[in-house]
Order: sequence, then structure tokens, then C-alpha cells
Amino acid sequence: MGFRFRKSVNLGGGVRLTAGKKGVGISAGTKGLRVSHGADGKTRVTASIPGTGISYQETIGSKAKAPKQEQKLQQKPPVSSNYQFKGIVRNKVVDGERQSLSVLLGQLCTVYINNGEINIISDNSELGGDILPYHLNQIKPEKNVRDRGFWIFKYKEVELKLTLETDSGWQTVYTLIVNEQVADQFMEWFERVKK
Repeated sequence: MGFRFRKSVNLGGGVRLTAGKKGVGISAGTKGLRVSHGADGKTRVTASIPGTGISYQETIGSKAKAPKQEQKLQQKPPVSSNYQFKGIVRNKVVDGERQSLSVLLGQLCTVYINNGEINIISDNSELGGDILPYHLNQIKPEKNVRDRGFWIFKYKEVELKLTLETDSGWQTVYTLIVNEQVADQFMEWFERVKK
């Protein structure tokens, strides 16, 4: 057991000064309502019904800080600058001209983004693909959902448009058909990695 020390001095007018092992605190009020500022730096309001033993206490003016360990857990892990997803290349436009002869059109491709460089490679290994040295700040993605089909054969088609623009103004636009979940995950990743 350790030693404890506590001394309370009534200063009059309902003001009391209390000295203890941790420091000095002050309180003011009457029976039933008291405001105190403790040695721990917290201000408390206590309301009670005299003679009943019933009381209510609330700490005001301070927000409890989460322990350092909890704060570390709440931080999001760093976002990797590498990402990949699959889609079908519907359209490819270079500086306003549609590339109708592109081997990638209509092909299932994998889009690789590696440290800011984007590669669009056909899953058919014989066709190869495009390797484009763009940085993430030169890529502008856009998601579009379109209604397709007729009568009872209606469905939604999700387009992910990647506009790639160099500092000198050259522009390449890929329109990919993707799963909506793939598009949403890519857009979320892109927003996080750009921050």
C-alpha cells in the first residue's frame, strides 16, 4: 500500500481548494450542484439530490483521446501504386481518331498499372498490347452505365473510360467494358492513390 495525501480548504462562498498527491484542484457550488476543476486538468459538473445519495457527474470541455495503439489501428494502410483489372476493349481513340485496326479492339485484356506506367495487354498472348508510360496524374478515369438490349432482354453495360494525356497534349482514350464491381473498386483505388 502506498501513502496518500489529501487536504481540503474551504475558501468561503462555496469555493473549496483541494490539494493531493497529483496536484491542486478547485471547486465551486452549493449542495446539489458543483463544478470542479481537478489536478488532472478535467472539469466536472456534479448534480445531486441532497440526503438521497443519488448524484450525476459529467466531464465537460475535454474529449478523451484514443490510446496511441488504437490510433495506429485506425490509420489506413498505405495504398499500393500497383493495380490490375480485366476488361474488354470496346474503343481506342488516339488524338481524336478511332483506331479501328487496333488488335486490341474486342479483346479481353488485362490493364496493369505499375508505379504510374499503364500497360494494356491482350489475354491472347499472340496479340501483345500497348505499353504507355503515363503517370497517374495523367490518367482520368470515368465510369458510365448504359442500358442495352431490347424488350425483355435488357441489361446494363458498364464502360470504364481511361483518358491518358501527356504534358504536351497528346491524348489516348480507351473505352473498356468491365464488371460494375471492377469499375467501382478501380475508381475507389484511383481516388485513394492520388491523395
